[in-house]
Amino acid sequence: MKLMHCSDIHLGRRPAGGAGDYSDKRFDDYFKAFEWVATLAIERNVDLVIISGDFFDKKELLPEVLSRSERILGLLHLAEIPVILVEGNHDNIITGNESDSWLIYLENSGLLQRPTYNYVEDHYNFIPILIKETIKHVIPANAGIPYDVDSGDSCIRRNDSQSNSGDSCIRRNDSQSNSGDSCIRRNDSQGDSLYIYGLGYPGSYINEVMTELADFLETKRDEKNIVIVHTAIARPEMFPGTVDSSVIDKFIGKVIYIAGGHFHYYHHYPSKNPIMFVPGSTEYWSKDEFYKQEKKGVIIFDSETLEHEFIETPKRHVLNLTISSDAETAEEFLLEFQNQVDSLEILANESVVSIIINNKYNFYFDIEFCQKYLESKNPLRTFIKIDTGNKEFFSDYTNTLGGTEEIENEIIKSWNNVFSQKPDLVSQSLCRLKEHQKNYNESDFIEEFDLLINNIMN
Repeated sequence: MKLMHCSDIHLGRRPAGGAGDYSDKRFDDYFKAFEWVATLAIERNVDLVIISGDFFDKKELLPEVLSRSERILGLLHLAEIPVILVEGNHDNIITGNESDSWLIYLENSGLLQRPTYNYVEDHYNFIPILIKETIKHVIPANAGIPYDVDSGDSCIRRNDSQSNSGDSCIRRNDSQSNSGDSCIRRNDSQGDSLYIYGLGYPGSYINEVMTELADFLETKRDEKNIVIVHTAIARPEMFPGTVDSSVIDKFIGKVIYIAGGHFHYYHHYPSKNPIMFVPGSTEYWSKDEFYKQEKKGVIIFDSETLEHEFIETPKRHVLNLTISSDAETAEEFLLEFQNQVDSLEILANESVVSIIINNKYNFYFDIEFCQKYLESKNPLRTFIKIDTGNKEFFSDYTNTLGGTEEIENEIIKSWNNVFSQKPDLVSQSLCRLKEHQKNYNESDFIEEFDLLINNIMN
C-alpha cells in the first residue's frame, strides 16, 4: 500500500499585518501548496494521505478558509483517497470543546478521518483506524473486519450490535453505476491491513503518551502499525511538545512508520532504517525560513517494501543573497550592493528577496538606501538582515534593548544551553512574547514562540 505523508500546511495563514498584495499572495500560497499535494497524490495513485498536524494555522477560521479547504479535500474524496489527520498545536482540539473544532466538522462531513485516544482511569485508550488495501474506504478498527467493494452503488456494511437486523449499511448514490447498488462485503483473504494510531498534539505529555503506546504495541508486532503525531525529536525540556529519541527507539520493531510534524524542515530518525519521518511544512511559514531554504515537502511510503521517497513541494519564489563585503567604506559597499542586486533574476511582483549583509568592518551605511534600491526592482517583498558579528536584526523590524532587557540578556548567556548561544535573539523574542501576552494576543504569541523555536533549532 502506498501512502503520502505531509504536515504543517497552515491553511489560512497571513503574514503579520494582514493586508496588501504580499499578504494576499502569501495567503494563497498555502492553498496552492496543498492543492499541489492533493494533485500529486492523485497522479501517483496513492492509497492514503496522512496529515500530521497544523492543517489550519488557527483554530478560528474565516468562511473563505473553510470553503477552499473543503474544495481541495473534495478532490481527494472524489478520487477515493482517504485522508487521515491529527491536530497540531495551531489547530489543537480542546477536550470538552470538540464542537468548536473545524477539524471535527470536516470529519463529520466525511472529508477526513481522525484516529484518537483518551485517558480512562489510570491508562490511555488508543482507538486506531484500520485501512484495508483492497479498498479506499476508511473503517474504524473497532467497527469489525474490513470489506471489499462490489460494482455499482457502494455502501459500508458493518456488524452493529444495536441493529435489530444484525447489521447496518451506509449507502451512497453513485451516478456512474450501471448495476443498482451493492455493499462493501467482508473479505479476509485479500489485501494488506494498516492499523493507524493518532496522538494529535500531546504537548508536555508527549513522552508519557508515546511510551504507553509503545508498550501497548508490544503484543501487536505482527501487525503493520503506523503512528501519526504532531511532534519532532528534540529535548522536551528545551522545546515543549517534542519527543526524546529514546522514546522513539521503543517503537522499533513495532511500527513501520511514525508520521511526525511540528518542525518545518525534512528529517528522519534513525539515520539508518528510519521509522520516524517529518516532511516539513509544505510552504515557507515565516520570513526566517526564507533565509534557511531547508527541505520541505511530502513523503511517499510503501508499506510493503518500506521504501520512502521525499518530494519537495513548489513554494513561493525566494531569492537569497549573502553579501560578505571587503569594502572599507560605505560608498564602496553601496556600489557592491547595487551590483549584486542587479545580478538577481527577480520576478516582478512574485519574488521574495532575502539578503544577509555581513558588515564585518562595522561602518555605518544607509540601510534605507539599500531597501529602496532593492524595492526598485519590483519584487513582491524584500527582507534585509544585518549581521555585524555581535547582533542580527531585520531591516523591517528594530527593537532597542535597555534596562530589563539587558539584564535578561546576561541571564540568558549564563544558562549554558541552546538558548544562551543566541542571547540577543532570545531576549528580543522574549520582549515580544511579553507584549503579546499582555495584550492577550494568542495567535501572535504562538507565532512568535514557534519562530523562536525554529531559530534556536536551526
